[in-house]
Amino acid sequence: MKVDRASLMLVAVASLVALTLLVAGAIFGAYAWPRVVRVEQRVVAPAMNAAGFTPAIENLADMIGHNCPAIVTIQQDSRPAAKTARGRASSDDKYPSGAATAEVSQPLAGFLVSNDGYIVTSADAVATQGEIHVVLNNGRLLDATRAGSDPISGIGILKIEGTGLPFLKLADPNFPRVGEWVLAIASPNGSGCTAALGTVSSDSMAERDRLRTFARVRPVLDSALVGAPLLGPNGDVVGIVGLGSQESDGDRASSVLSAGIAGHIVSELLRNGKPSDNRFGIVADDLLPGLAVRLGVDGQRGAVISFVDRDSGADRSGLQAGDLILGVSGTPVSGASELARALDTSADALSLDVVRMSKRLTITLTDRPLDK
Repeated sequence: MKVDRASLMLVAVASLVALTLLVAGAIFGAYAWPRVVRVEQRVVAPAMNAAGFTPAIENLADMIGHNCPAIVTIQQDSRPAAKTARGRASSDDKYPSGAATAEVSQPLAGFLVSNDGYIVTSADAVATQGEIHVVLNNGRLLDATRAGSDPISGIGILKIEGTGLPFLKLADPNFPRVGEWVLAIASPNGSGCTAALGTVSSDSMAERDRLRTFARVRPVLDSALVGAPLLGPNGDVVGIVGLGSQESDGDRASSVLSAGIAGHIVSELLRNGKPSDNRFGIVADDLLPGLAVRLGVDGQRGAVISFVDRDSGADRSGLQAGDLILGVSGTPVSGASELARALDTSADALSLDVVRMSKRLTITLTDRPLDK
């Protein structure tokens, strides 16, 4: 069978054209694909965020490595601080003669929250007498001064001298939901970090009377982690281990002070060196959308009780963590700051408009002493 030369030429030309288009497409795709990916990220990422999608962390070790430089250890002893001519503790002679006989307390966890040396830790560190030293994650040992504490939340603030220090930011007030994992990190000796992985196992709305703080983590974390930052799935500091706790010592590290509440208290301490007057013994936060849905009060405004100090006026009056305060003595309350102003009064008793488990209650708040 004879093949027409014209047909062969047509096939050859078609093959050449197809090959040319294929090569051109490959070149154009290599050039355009990065732009397509960037456009896709701009379009898809906001939609994923709006839908509440949280990407999985590919490597927990990377999260620990990224945050570890801001983790510190606090050491305390009862030895009087050596003073310089200016009256400040000397860093030149940390262990003079006789230091071996000083009583050294168990090291406490903490973390830097500013690049100029402010540290968040347990108020236990501030309450002790004697010198306080801070071990940075690079092994440096520095003297620390007490900058303030809040006895109700258990937050303590220390200050070291320095600039350009690594630090962690407290995340937005929304706390991880029950079932989400969290990661506590500490640096016991200034050489790397240790980590403990847990799960938000319950909150005050689920446990009600049995839990005075806002959330609980399981398994129970080691007591050495009290004061350590708790990282969420995105690597943000979502809470502080063991602060704001009304639990027994053995179960203290299971309780978590949310980063939103901690942020308000830390800001107050940094401004004034002391917390706001709180004679009723409650700490509240703004009602955020996610929490409103959890409380079953979507669309409402008010202040949510985050935790209640044991044996305080609020505790004796029957307030519980998770209660939503809508008004004080007939005046509407839209958020935590308005609630604080309403409670800043010399009145012996206040009438609170409360929502608890979707039920409206009226609670009389008083700071009367315990009955004998």
